[in-house]
Amino acid sequence: MKFKFKHPLFVSMILVAISGVWDFALAFDLSLAISIAAGIFSGIAVEIFMVNWSTSMQAHIPEESFSRVNAYDSLGSYGFAPLGIIIAGPLAEAFSVNSILFATGSITLLASVVALSVKSVRTLSNA
Repeated sequence: MKFKFKHPLFVSMILVAISGVWDFALAFDLSLAISIAAGIFSGIAVEIFMVNWSTSMQAHIPEESFSRVNAYDSLGSYGFAPLGIIIAGPLAEAFSVNSILFATGSITLLASVVALSVKSVRTLSNA
């Protein structure tokens, strides 16, 4: 399947905003079937985002700068993940797992809405 969006980052950020539904499904102890469906949807949404993000970076960043920009992007995306893993357990113990899941879903939604408030994110095209 091949999809081509006129404004891929706009579509991607909408999908990421909605992908927090998995966190909310788990936070509110919804049925297993709903939680699985939310997880599948979230996974697909994040994959579409990653493809569009990578494609947009390759299309708009000059070749001579791409490896440096990609390195910083990877640092932000993957380099700080262990910090989240380190603090997740103590936070869940202090506030409850459901509260932390609700918080992560809310942060995902808020971060996506903030990103969508930037005009260049909404209007960027890969044409």
